[in-house]
Amino acid sequence: MALVNLGFGGDRKIESGSHICAVYDNRSQLMDILVPFIACGLDNRELCVVVGDDALMADVRRALSERGMNPDRYVIGEQLLFLTAIDHYYAESRFNVERLVRAVDDLMELVISQGFQSARVAGDNTPVMDHIVQSLGDWVQYEARLNVGLRGKSVVALCIYNQRRTPGQVMTTMLKTHPLVVMDGVIHENPFYQEPDQLLGGLPAPGEIT
Repeated sequence: MALVNLGFGGDRKIESGSHICAVYDNRSQLMDILVPFIACGLDNRELCVVVGDDALMADVRRALSERGMNPDRYVIGEQLLFLTAIDHYYAESRFNVERLVRAVDDLMELVISQGFQSARVAGDNTPVMDHIVQSLGDWVQYEARLNVGLRGKSVVALCIYNQRRTPGQVMTTMLKTHPLVVMDGVIHENPFYQEPDQLLGGLPAPGEIT
């Protein structure tokens, strides 16, 4: 697989198909990860997707403009997509693991049809944290299965968690589903990661636990 420059974390490159968990304490740390990640993808003619709330989308637009980039041009050219977290994860008012895992294939079809090199997705899960707490089992299924869905694909997924807003049990559990983790802007191999088969072996199917 091709090696990808994330735009932060020094000179280290990671493989396409990677699934990364980034943890932040404050808005500044979030933007220091998210904005370089997206800007680097736009420069490399990658399809870039940002999932979050309206405030985050406005901040990303502003930060890109401050870098001399025109976010509207990328949006109009369908290279930069903004999705609200609640609409993305809870379309039709439900969390559908199968639909969300299939979304990787849908994204790859869009990459090919639009002539992009690859894709990168960044999602700040803070806006749906209450939902995650209430249906943690389903979220574990999704995050773990995403590792399988990403394999061999020309895409990098960056899942972002606010350490101050994420309960300890949720944070500990989510760390098990990401092979790589970003702490203080540095990329690390995640010692807590568990392969999907190992992690999901003792879990019921989606929707069976909350």
